[in-house]
Amino acid sequence: MTLADWSIRNRTTIGVLGGLLVLAGARALATPERQAEPDFTIREALIQTPYPGASPSEVEREVTEVIERAAQGVGRVQRVESRSSRGLSLVRVKLQDSSDPGQSRDELRHRLDDYRDRLPPGAGPPRLDDGFGEVYPIYLAVTGEGYTQGELHAYAGLLHRELRQIPGVKRIVRYGDPSEAVYVGFKRDQMVEYGISPREVEQALAAVNLPADAGQLRLNGQRIPIDPTAGAFQSEQRLGELLIRGAGPTGTGPLYLRDLAEIRRGDREPAANLLRYDGRAAIGLAIATREGSSALGVSEAIQRRLDALQADRPLGMEPRFITLPSQPVSPARLWWAIGLMTGGLLLFMGLRAGLVVIAGLAVTLMGTFAGMALGGMALQQVSLGGLILALSGIVNMGMFLKAGALFVMGVTGMTDPMLLKIIMTVLI
Repeated sequence: MTLADWSIRNRTTIGVLGGLLVLAGARALATPERQAEPDFTIREALIQTPYPGASPSEVEREVTEVIERAAQGVGRVQRVESRSSRGLSLVRVKLQDSSDPGQSRDELRHRLDDYRDRLPPGAGPPRLDDGFGEVYPIYLAVTGEGYTQGELHAYAGLLHRELRQIPGVKRIVRYGDPSEAVYVGFKRDQMVEYGISPREVEQALAAVNLPADAGQLRLNGQRIPIDPTAGAFQSEQRLGELLIRGAGPTGTGPLYLRDLAEIRRGDREPAANLLRYDGRAAIGLAIATREGSSALGVSEAIQRRLDALQADRPLGMEPRFITLPSQPVSPARLWWAIGLMTGGLLLFMGLRAGLVVIAGLAVTLMGTFAGMALGGMALQQVSLGGLILALSGIVNMGMFLKAGALFVMGVTGMTDPMLLKIIMTVLI
């Protein structure tokens, strides 16, 4: 006995099961989990290894090949790609779809630790970028007319600290953030006159503000630690007071850094990255959400937090959204497609045959919603598009069977209605 025979002989049971399936699907559709885009995981890892001063060929031969061998020893690796440039090695590891990204990254990190001793002196350490492959659905740009990059940096830091506390925020990465540096430009004439080499200045600068254990001082039964960095250089102006050479035997006085070089503070050149919004300098805040949290809900919480911080915002400085999560899908699109297909079925297949196909569509659709709710699947653009395509395929199949059976009957001259069902069954 086939399933079709059993269904015909037990029509009441099939009707009850179909009704229960429709009710379960309707209940699941009433309160489904909806989102705009499906959650997906990028199964890749990026390894950056600096090798200052080395040419691309040296980086490839002495660093990149070592890192590649370490990465190839990790399980479930699909592909390893690398790029060697002057002073930097980049190795991208693509994992198999069946792999666990967290476990594979931990294994890769252990392999890199084992291979660290095989790198040449001056290279490394290799750094595994944990944020590589992260998806940032929310992007903010902090702009301000007439403000410097340093002032934008200060306000972006405030937003970073405040937004990081919002539930659902996993990571915030700043883009276009200026990196300051202190530039020391040697005065060649003075360097030659006093016989000072750049190496002496570099050694003196390298020893600035280094923490060291200078012991303790006993005073009135108490131990007072001695801090050799107390009163150290806190600004570029104080850095000019760095003693390079004491008083010489020829009567020359002590030489300070300000006597031998020009000192200034400025942005690091060239800048690693720059961001402009509406033609103005800006600092970006890329925000990643935690797995299982709604990106749209997080963006709304961010907007509320920004409104609460408006009193602390400098006049003319404004955070603006560059990208925002799309609105969650609405079942209205699905109902519109169902209405269109229902009208087409009734028009081209007739009332009786059309109602039979429509009933099958309803049971199939509601059963799908019930199964999605049972499996914890959210209704989003991809699943909604898949449902519409599946329904279209069912409708096309029904119309094809009916049209094909009528064509066969017209060619052969058969008029018995029972033959129509037989021919449709044969076509299936």
